[in-house]
Amino acid sequence: SLLKSMISEMKRNNITCVLFDSNSEHESMVKSLRGKTFNAADFGINIMALDGYTVAERISALTTLFQRVFSLGSLQITKLNSCLWYVYRKKGARSRQQTYMEKQPIIKDLINELNIFIRNARTKSEENTLLNMKQKLSVLDNRSLEGTQGVDELMNGITSFSISAIGSPESRLIYVEELVSR
Repeated sequence: SLLKSMISEMKRNNITCVLFDSNSEHESMVKSLRGKTFNAADFGINIMALDGYTVAERISALTTLFQRVFSLGSLQITKLNSCLWYVYRKKGARSRQQTYMEKQPIIKDLINELNIFIRNARTKSEENTLLNMKQKLSVLDNRSLEGTQGVDELMNGITSFSISAIGSPESRLIYVEELVSR
């Protein structure tokens, strides 16, 4: 009741509201207020897209996000940073200061590059470190984190995202954080 009252008040006052609905329980309320509802599994955002950031800034943001969500160690962060730079270069980045790329990398590109890093590991310890990181990041390999949706249409009215279809809690957290930051 409180949430419905708050959202109704926001609608009356033309305040933009984005609701992340973990169990799809508020969809009918949002529709009754003529809001927009999305299934996050179908409204994918590419977390690797630059969106105005430089390549260096996006790599830094991703490594910080992944470190926090997956509790990556310092060696994993160093390897991830290098791996991400290779991914962006393979998609056409010529400089870390570049802010636009015609082809944007996706999570699958990162996982593929990690496989190359694993094959080229110099020691068993390095290989295990990379395998552990790949296992953690593999939960992000889903449609909700590889889409091409823009967020401009979310800037008006009431919008609800059902995030229940996104498989892992880590994927949900990253999806929400990335969508909010954009």
